Amino acid sequence: MQSDYIMRIVEQFVQAILAIRKNRIAGKKEEAREQIKMAARYFLRVDLDYFLLYDLDFQLSHFKDSQGGLDREKCRLFAELLNELALIEGEGNKIHHIKRSYDAFLESGRRF
Repeated sequence: MQSDYIMRIVEQFVQAILAIRKNRIAGKKEEAREQIKMAARYFLRVDLDYFLLYDLDFQLSHFKDSQGGLDREKCRLFAELLNELALIEGEGNKIHHIKRSYDAFLESGRRF
């Protein structure tokens, strides 16, 4: 039963990313931004505008699991949303910097 729930969540997230990409590619940037904010709120319990004001360590503390470790899958989901947002905003913006921080963190295998 737990695996069915997880599969539904994964499917919903993939559908959300596809809808975001469709709007981004179609030039509907505002709609794509709103979809990103909604996905962050729904899947990660994050108010994106507020969350991005903080540094990486604060953000990562939000993604702790019940044992106090880091839920790397949630970090990956967040990084995917940041990637879409970075593509909308263009090169050289704050989102690209934050996305690179998440990528570097995930690649390093750093423990929080």
